Formats: sequence, structure tokens, C-alpha cells
Amino acid sequence: MKLTRPTWLGALMIMSIALAQNDPMEQGVVTGDRVNVRARALPTAEICCQLAKGDTVEILEHRLVQVIGTNTEEWVRIVLPNKAQVWFQSNLVDTNGTMTARANGRAGPSLMWPVLCVLSKGDAVNIQTNHADWVGVAPPRSASAWMSGHYVRPASEGGPSVSTTPVTRHK
Repeated sequence: MKLTRPTWLGALMIMSIALAQNDPMEQGVVTGDRVNVRARALPTAEICCQLAKGDTVEILEHRLVQVIGTNTEEWVRIVLPNKAQVWFQSNLVDTNGTMTARANGRAGPSLMWPVLCVLSKGDAVNIQTNHADWVGVAPPRSASAWMSGHYVRPASEGGPSVSTTPVTRHK
């Protein structure tokens, strides 16, 4: 039976969910230099920061993404590194760095940027900068972003990259 594109992607999503594990967070090592960390699992997505060869990351999820035709690329969702910033509307953060309401943390200072995390009223943040009506904060532990699986390997292995098995891993 030939799978159509929507059927194939649906099957891949179901397989990812079915193979979900409650393993401890996987540690990874960056194998390239100036590797872009992106807001979404796409090679054209917004850049959150860059990582250097040898940097370590905490891997949350592995995902195969169809790019051109039937070609797929592996992407890994990681805990957003401290090199990045998360942006909140300044009216939602008081001067002490406490969230005054539930808010989306974004990859840039605008509602047009993708959401990287959601914080609740009362959560504490470390304000680093201001831009117009936005504050840039150190990434909360719940913030995540994506990087190409070609540029990361498990810290426990010496191989060039992570496995391409479509498995979702949660903390």
C-alpha cells in the first residue's frame, strides 16, 4: 500500500506518541560550530541563539521532519540554552521579575515571534534587557527550542549524531 503524504505524516506522529518514553533527560554534545538553535523544527525558522562545538544540551525529543519530497531530517528539541533570551510583554512582569499573569514567552520582542514557553502568574524570571514594551529574560527551565540532529550526538556515545528513531522523550 502506498502512503500519501498526510497519511505518512500521521503514521509518523502516531508512532512517535506510541514510542514515548519516560526516560531521564538525554544529554547531548554539539558537534558543529555556530550551530543555530531555532524556534521551530524547520531550517528556515527563527534563530534563538548559536551553539559552539563541544557545548552540551539537554535533549527533550527527537523528531523526523519531511523537508523536500520524501526526504526527512532529524531535529531535536532541547532545553533552551542560557545563551538565548525569552521575551515577555513588559506589562506582564513586575520590576522584581515576577510574572503578573499567565504569559507566553517568545523567541523575540513581538507577538509575531513563536512561543518558546508559557509561565504562570507568580513565576520568577531574571530580567536581562528591555526593548520597547518587551523584556528579555534568561530562559526559564520550561523553555525549549530546536536544532538539527546532524549537529548533536549523545554525550554517552562517541558517534557523529543522535539516532533517527522517531521517539518523543519527556522529562
